[in-house]
Amino acid sequence: PKSTLLAVIDAHPRAVYKKEHTFERLPLQIACLNGASDEVIFTLLSYFKEAAMHRDVAGRVALHYACCNDVSDKVIKALLNANPDSVTCKDDTGWLPIHVACSSGASLSVIRTLLLERPQTILSKTKKGSTPLTCTKLGNAHNMVEVMSFLLTFESEYFKARASSLGDWK
Repeated sequence: PKSTLLAVIDAHPRAVYKKEHTFERLPLQIACLNGASDEVIFTLLSYFKEAAMHRDVAGRVALHYACCNDVSDKVIKALLNANPDSVTCKDDTGWLPIHVACSSGASLSVIRTLLLERPQTILSKTKKGSTPLTCTKLGNAHNMVEVMSFLLTFESEYFKARASSLGDWK
């Protein structure tokens, strides 16, 4: 709870900067990984906004962890606000947060937010060649059909927009 977090920070203000030993994750990443409340994540960001940019030993940022733990769209937006480039941070296996979100059954709202932040990530591939659509197909998410439909439409619109902008070069 936020009250416990504030008590820890009050007793040891530098705690928000401390990395765990094994994976070198910061408290913000651990909170996102463990599905902490929005309030806790917002509090951690208010004390150490730069934590949203920190990569752990696997190359993951807080946004990767948030995308696999059913956090709210508000948390995703707060993490993107703190580090807009996190949406294009690839981990050591080439996974972007969009791959994680699609694979783990994140809400359509979260997936939409990620893609609207950087539409070109719809085409991004992991080191094994998986796109967000492939990650959705291989996952076992409860919302798989809805997400696949959205991704196919988004990809089609993305290609149309690219083709339209190429026509402007003539």
